[in-house]
Amino acid sequence: MGTEPGHPWRPFLEQFGIQPQELERLALFLLAHAHLDRWLIHAIALKGFSDRVKSGAVIADPDAAMDALIAQYAGGPFGDHMHRANRDGLLRPDMFSICDKVNEARNHFLHWKPGRFRVPSYQGQPVTTEAGFVQCLSDVGTVVAALADRMDAT
Repeated sequence: MGTEPGHPWRPFLEQFGIQPQELERLALFLLAHAHLDRWLIHAIALKGFSDRVKSGAVIADPDAAMDALIAQYAGGPFGDHMHRANRDGLLRPDMFSICDKVNEARNHFLHWKPGRFRVPSYQGQPVTTEAGFVQCLSDVGTVVAALADRMDAT
């Protein structure tokens, strides 16, 4: 993958203290965060749509209305989506905690400050390790499955 000594990517890995074999798990962790964010956005958009219908609003083009809600909510950061889903009653406390911990791990990786950078950790384990990776993705899967169930019930 171009991570042999002397390769142009080597300094990036060294800067962040990441071994070549850890890249796949790190990339999948970042994709899992994005995946979770999309589910949160869709859940809060569907809740907004459902609330409009329940209030008696006439929606001429449901697909366009749903797309507009998704676009409206997608503009904000993950934390906004997570808090909105929580306020809307879409997340149990354990699900909110998972979202919060995943977001904190990602933020500490991507939003650098002196003394703050670290490889993302989840439940005390770096996501680049088998234990941290499996636990994180399992918990993200739990939240996504619960959101899907709630969306199906709407």
